[in-house]
Amino acid sequence: MAGPYIKKNITRLHDASVEEIEDYVAVEKKVRISVNGKEVISLYCTPLMIKELIVGFFLTEGILKGLFCAEKIDIEYGDEIRVNIPAEGDVSTEGMVITSGCVGGLTFTGRTYSEAIKDDCVFDSATIKAVFKEFQQKAELFRLTGCVHGAALSDGREIFVFAEDIGRHNAVDKVIGYCILENISFAGKMILVSGRLPLRWYQNVRDGAFLSLQAGPLLPTLPSRLPRRPG
Repeated sequence: MAGPYIKKNITRLHDASVEEIEDYVAVEKKVRISVNGKEVISLYCTPLMIKELIVGFFLTEGILKGLFCAEKIDIEYGDEIRVNIPAEGDVSTEGMVITSGCVGGLTFTGRTYSEAIKDDCVFDSATIKAVFKEFQQKAELFRLTGCVHGAALSDGREIFVFAEDIGRHNAVDKVIGYCILENISFAGKMILVSGRLPLRWYQNVRDGAFLSLQAGPLLPTLPSRLPRRPG
């Protein structure tokens, strides 16, 4: 199984100086995803938390209309990562849109959601800044490579899960998938994201699945109530 980074010899230019150094470069892998043995979609990601990524991605995009057991997801690691999901129900990739994510993210229109989350939690700016400070301390792969995004889930007191990926979309999906697999409720919590928020996550705020979304490094962009359905 490939790690999330490799060591490479690079040439560093700074003003008039040139030096040869060893540096850390983030690894990216292609993931081929099949349902019942039939390939339905491929994406690129940092090879960490693959099951969490798949569960989060399929949930937020509504690709699989039916039941599947996360424990039975089969993952094979190699030059590419191959995932097979034994499932009941229909697979839909209609309405696919290639977004402006770092490696060309994917999103789907026509998603449906269940009942709205009822929650009156509010996070003040001091709480958000304190949580983002802890968030930044957890960004070990970013400090090593300087080229990945982070996402996390917090209730304002602690961070329940933190994930990193070359794609900011993937980092968020990993957090979502982890929470689903570990039965962690989204109620009373916020999702933290490094960098700017892409259109896909504005749409998820508007349409979708989660309670509050905050964007870093310390700028609470789009802090919104996230109902399970529009309105």
